Amino acid sequence: MAKAKKKGSRAGAGHSITQGEMLETVHHIWLAGVGALANAKKDGPQVFEKLLAEGARIHESSRKAADEAVRSALEQVQTTVSERMKGAQSQATEAFDSLEKIFQTRVHRVLHQLGVPSSDEIAALSKRVDALNESVGRMSGARRSPAKSRKKTATQSRSPRKTASRRKRAA
Repeated sequence: MAKAKKKGSRAGAGHSITQGEMLETVHHIWLAGVGALANAKKDGPQVFEKLLAEGARIHESSRKAADEAVRSALEQVQTTVSERMKGAQSQATEAFDSLEKIFQTRVHRVLHQLGVPSSDEIAALSKRVDALNESVGRMSGARRSPAKSRKKTATQSRSPRKTASRRKRAA
């Protein structure tokens, strides 16, 4: 127990280490360094190879992790950009459709104010004209036979002078 107290008092004081003890501690540190150097020379190439292999393994795994992280980030960016592009296209399409409707409404209003008939009105008139043409055709077909005979007699009764003078005027 006396030794324990003596060591404890030396460690507590810190200044009571003798010069011999100090030299012995420095000598032990020197020997440990020389031993480490000898081990490094003897085992150095093997340790170096192990360190190279471990470094390559860590590098490969970190590269794979980095590639995966970049790929994941790129996919997220592409998805986000794609969604935003679809949204923008949708908004642009809606705006264009709205603008087109406004333009058509205004053009239709102006044409109506100018008295230009719409396509529906023209189609209705075309149907009426077609119906009238059929009606006239039926009516003229019933009257044609007497009209033809009258026409021939009228042209035959004309004098040659009147026919020649009419031709000159027409020319």
